Amino acid sequence: MSKKRMETLRLIQLSAFVAAAEKGSVTEAARELGVHRSNVSRYIMDLEDWLSRPLTTDDVPLELTVYGRQFLPIAQQVIELLNDARASLPAAGQ
Repeated sequence: MSKKRMETLRLIQLSAFVAAAEKGSVTEAARELGVHRSNVSRYIMDLEDWLSRPLTTDDVPLELTVYGRQFLPIAQQVIELLNDARASLPAAGQ
């Protein structure tokens, strides 16, 4: 994987995908994340571009593709690992 492609992956893209998948709705994911619906859609599209795979269909309610179903637990694990890592660090100044 090229360095450029790795640099373009952002945590918000993973968070938007996971929230939309868990809620079954881009609108509900946007509400949970405190961003506009169009931002969630853009984050998911950017993630799909990064992966070179479609993760969702255009159906309402939101449905995951085979790639989306395969990638969801990975994305959830990455987010959980990052949250655990942040929580394990001592407070600033300690």
